[in-house]
Amino acid sequence: MKKMGYVLSLFLLLLMVTGCGNSKLKCTKNEDIGKQIVTFQFDKDGIVSSGVIRYEVNVLKEEIEKARESLEKTFKETFEDNGISVKLSDNGQNLVIVTLEFSADKLNTALGYSIDTSKGINEITEELVNNSYTCKTF
Repeated sequence: MKKMGYVLSLFLLLLMVTGCGNSKLKCTKNEDIGKQIVTFQFDKDGIVSSGVIRYEVNVLKEEIEKARESLEKTFKETFEDNGISVKLSDNGQNLVIVTLEFSADKLNTALGYSIDTSKGINEITEELVNNSYTCKTF
């Protein structure tokens, strides 16, 4: 009976650590003007449930305010009407950060190209790696 308690405790600990099958995929793509970091959250069935795209745009320090205003206008006009949350920030120096948060049904709109959201984490990883992203799961 004592062994059963240890096994049950170990099983519960394992579930807590792994999140009951939920996982995340984080992919980064370096570009000339900065980088794009895409993070997908998968549900317990291994299907994309939501995601976040973070654009880190390098600008000249003296142009940061103008660049931020321009990026904010462009991203909000493009994405907010499509149900995608847009947030902007900057580091006060040379980096403007644009963050898009979306549900699975808005993924292709947020990315700007089509990914089959019914695919599993391995297939989506392969597709993104083929599009010059570096990916890791956690």
